[in-house]
Amino acid sequence: MKKFTRKQMLTAGAVVLLGIGGITVGVVNHNNNVHAQQVAKTKAHEAKVKADKKAKSEQLAKEKEVAQQKQVATLLATATANPSDNSIKAVNDAIAKLTD
Repeated sequence: MKKFTRKQMLTAGAVVLLGIGGITVGVVNHNNNVHAQQVAKTKAHEAKVKADKKAKSEQLAKEKEVAQQKQVATLLATATANPSDNSIKAVNDAIAKLTD
């Protein structure tokens, strides 16, 4: 077996160190890319959940308004058929709630 000179050993050591450094940079870069993708995916999911929640909230608000409109119509029909202070007050209160 051939004996290596000091210059050859230093050169081999430098090559090994550069190789290890290059591999380390590659691994760190890969980990940073994976983390960035995970963060982007999480943010996209959170945005979708927020949008779904907002849409559901708007839908519930519309349904509530429709129910209040039906209640006003029913109370108005009752007040028209049988006008009394209580029925007129109930219609006025329902209309006030609807416009709020």
